[in-house]
Amino acid sequence: VKGLFFHKIGSFLVSSSDNLVISKMLGIITVGLYSNYYMIINSVQTIFNQLIQSMTASIGNLLVTEKKEKVFDVFLKIRFINFWIASFSAISVLIIMESFINIWIGSKYLLPTGVLIVLCFNLYQKLMRNTYLSFKEASGTFHEDRFVPLIESFLNIFFSIILCLKFGLMGIFLGTVVSGLALWCYSYPKYVYKKLFDRSYKEYALSTLGYIMCFIALASISLFLSKIYMLNNPFLEFAKNVGIAVLIPNILIIVALDVISEKVDMINQGISPIKDNYIEDYLKNKNLNLKATLDYKEAFEGAKFVIISTPTNYDEETGYFDTSSVEDVIKKVVDMKLNTTMVVKSTIPVGFIENVKRKYKCDNIMFSPEFLRAGNALYDNLYPSRIIIGEKSERAKEFANLLKEAALKEDITIKFMDSTEAEAVKLFANTYLALRVSFFNELDTYAELNNLNTQDIIEGVCLDPRIGNHYNNPSFGYGGYCLPKDTKQLLANYKDVPQNLIEAIVKSNNTRKDHISKMIIDHHPKVVGIYRLTMKTNSDNFRASAIQGIIERLVKNNITVIIYEPTLKTKEFNGYKVINDFEEFASVSDIVIANRLDELTESIQDKIYTRDIYTRD
Repeated sequence: VKGLFFHKIGSFLVSSSDNLVISKMLGIITVGLYSNYYMIINSVQTIFNQLIQSMTASIGNLLVTEKKEKVFDVFLKIRFINFWIASFSAISVLIIMESFINIWIGSKYLLPTGVLIVLCFNLYQKLMRNTYLSFKEASGTFHEDRFVPLIESFLNIFFSIILCLKFGLMGIFLGTVVSGLALWCYSYPKYVYKKLFDRSYKEYALSTLGYIMCFIALASISLFLSKIYMLNNPFLEFAKNVGIAVLIPNILIIVALDVISEKVDMINQGISPIKDNYIEDYLKNKNLNLKATLDYKEAFEGAKFVIISTPTNYDEETGYFDTSSVEDVIKKVVDMKLNTTMVVKSTIPVGFIENVKRKYKCDNIMFSPEFLRAGNALYDNLYPSRIIIGEKSERAKEFANLLKEAALKEDITIKFMDSTEAEAVKLFANTYLALRVSFFNELDTYAELNNLNTQDIIEGVCLDPRIGNHYNNPSFGYGGYCLPKDTKQLLANYKDVPQNLIEAIVKSNNTRKDHISKMIIDHHPKVVGIYRLTMKTNSDNFRASAIQGIIERLVKNNITVIIYEPTLKTKEFNGYKVINDFEEFASVSDIVIANRLDELTESIQDKIYTRDIYTRD
């Protein structure tokens, strides 16, 4: 309660001190001029504050019920919406204010444009606080930074007086901006970014500066366009400025959101954006007719087939894949009215293709699942186990032949079926792989707890040709981008269908992680080293890797975790220290856990905990 009291007092002092300084330093007439601007700016700020702060209760529930990664993902989305609101509001005030004042009470009541620019930047940074304030308040963090608002208010008065002597009225508002650094440089990175999300100060600084630079660029372009041609009629000038304020910043924000140029540049330079030996070799050494572009119209126009391979993450709340990225591409193709066939390669729920055909009133779309391993994506396209096409038609045969002609493997089985069956094939295939991983993991759990030789048992079992000596190396659990989400999606599709096995496959993965964690915890280590976050050998992909589940369990038992992961260029990962000097990493760790062994781990066998037998996937 005391902390909340200090926050309220500090906020009141900051908001009221500007008028006091203006009246004392510049006189009551200047206060009157400023009050016209303040009334409008404060109204805008009050309206938009409510939009973000109204979510505080929901955020509080999210903090209690969800993992940090999920909460941080929601935080980033809310912050982007907040940025759009803040930049749009501040730029609108910047562009429209002078022409509005001119119509309302006359040009003699205008403040200098420099003052307006500082006022609008101050409005932007105040509105951008809302996301941080909502998460901080939802977490109940008031006591730790209770003195920060008071310090901000004192700094505001101090810098406003000093800068007023140099810059006049603009200096007073510059003092308000400078005093706000107390929150931006201390309170938000420490009590939101670090405390709630275990994210680094560097990441916070880079993202905050990125948003500021984007706002400055948007505001500069909008202001330049508004001043390029001034109209003599004040009403027409006002209408022109409203149009600029509404259209220009929003168009530029949408373009920036859709453009991620790094991977495009890498591909055009012959550099693979992912770790894959075949892709690296082909981009570097083969004469490929390949061009990457940021312009979807350039990519789609004239194409016989538009292949859609966007990510479809599993949404735990809805129990289904998030197919919005796939539908976004479908809508663009439909809107362009192209004579083309869309081929969805993304993993999708059973029945998705039929649903989108009805939704978008189009028939030029089919499904063809891909069966690719991390680190071997191109190899698995050149030497496919099979080609599945979710349609029985001439265009389906044409597309299948394209895949076959592009492959190096000669004898390839091609299977045509309806789209719904093809969607089921993908989910059932990956669920079977998850079942096989889980089977050998539970075999290993039994052997470990009963002091049996896992390798002898596995090899004895796998001599049966019906089982086969493959995909049988114990691990910390199945992970990666496909198996965890695909098994959950298939289980969701089993609603109202009798089953036991599918649910058991999903639960088995958590049971395996619990067992591995317990075996490590029973050694009572103070520091556990994580050797590689990646799931697969020769891969740089560690999305949803099983070892991250182990990390969470260890940290809950107050065990310090450090990470060795050469693909990471940062000193932290999700708040955990990254040490990429292997000797230092090994010396600091009491135990090193490795999902897969390699040459480096041979030197620290006395510290290693692993269930890897064959040093392969």
